[in-house]
Amino acid sequence: MIKSIIISLISIFFISGNGWAQIKSHPMASAGISGGYYNGISAITTPATASVVIFKGLSITNIKGLNFGNFAVGAGTVGIASNNKKAAEFEVTGEPQTEVKVTIPSTLINLVSGNASLSLNLYNPAYNTLDDQINAIGAQNNSLFSTNLGVNGTLFIWIGGEVNVLPSTTPGTYNGTITVSVAYVNL
Repeated sequence: MIKSIIISLISIFFISGNGWAQIKSHPMASAGISGGYYNGISAITTPATASVVIFKGLSITNIKGLNFGNFAVGAGTVGIASNNKKAAEFEVTGEPQTEVKVTIPSTLINLVSGNASLSLNLYNPAYNTLDDQINAIGAQNNSLFSTNLGVNGTLFIWIGGEVNVLPSTTPGTYNGTITVSVAYVNL
């Protein structure tokens, strides 16, 4: 008698595709419920979190331009290294210790004086997270490099270049624009 009561209480429960619990009696049960549905199953839930990290916007400021100084016609190739006080200097600010990509023009820049022009070749960029030109790190590539902003979110960049002052160069004051771009990496 005890065996038959135990066998009759054995039932199989499963969730059908429509969310109802179906109760089926075990084939060996002598009495019981078979083939019915029960809608008393509670929904199962779990919380999830959502997050987003918003970085500070990047900004770049030109602190000083590339200043070759004064030269006579025919002076030849005149170069300014990035560790020279006459090198162009830029300051980047953004999210501390985040990687940025710096792009410097790789083509010649025209410096113009009236109708005359002079080609400027940029080279030898250097950078440091502090405003310390003497200890700046030379970039491996003249037109593109990546590095991290400093702990205070700054990066200083110095850029040198050269012009070729030929005997046929028209005297005058030559000016042009150096455009440096900075973007976060992996954003």
